[in-house]
Amino acid sequence: MAKERKTGKRMSSLTVQILLAVISVVIAAALLFVPQIDAQLLCRAFCIVLLAGGAAAVVYFFATGGYRKLREYNFALGVLLLLLGICGLIRADALAASFVVASGFVVLVLGILMLQNTVQLTVLGSRLNIASFILTLLTLFGAMTVLAGWKAVLDTIAEFPQISLLVAGVFSLASLIMTAAVIRRSDKLDAMAAAAANEFPHPEPEDGTNPPDSPAQ
Repeated sequence: MAKERKTGKRMSSLTVQILLAVISVVIAAALLFVPQIDAQLLCRAFCIVLLAGGAAAVVYFFATGGYRKLREYNFALGVLLLLLGICGLIRADALAASFVVASGFVVLVLGILMLQNTVQLTVLGSRLNIASFILTLLTLFGAMTVLAGWKAVLDTIAEFPQISLLVAGVFSLASLIMTAAVIRRSDKLDAMAAAAANEFPHPEPEDGTNPPDSPAQ
């Protein structure tokens, strides 16, 4: 039961990060390499993906019995994505007009999610935490540059918001892959240790006394 609850929570965060990263890469690449593409069209496509993700999260909540678990947020996450998608479709023109600020917030969210990945890698004792930390710093630097309107950078590199969004999406996927690999390895080692403990239990003393690490009868 505890393992299922942990897996469900991990799937929620994975879904958000993967969805956000993939959408960021696609939109940024389209804006960079297909300049004639309509920004409003991309915003509508983004909102449609949010609607699909929200509907999937709500269905997942009921299909897996999430309503029986105390800390299960797939339903709330799904409703949030649905509402964001609806509002985005209604105001696609305003969303396209404020693309720079919106992309900055998306990059900031990705950076925060990557920061959590870095913390997890650090706690698990993986040396990959250094690489993840560097990617996180670069992502957060891009987000703050866009949101703060740092003209020295934005005037020099006109496409900096799009580049920042593309790089953040790629970095986020890389950070996610590293974290997933380390967590999978850690889970495997824990399972092997538990199996070894069950296979070789503490022997009972022949004189009937308790072993040193067991409580007295």
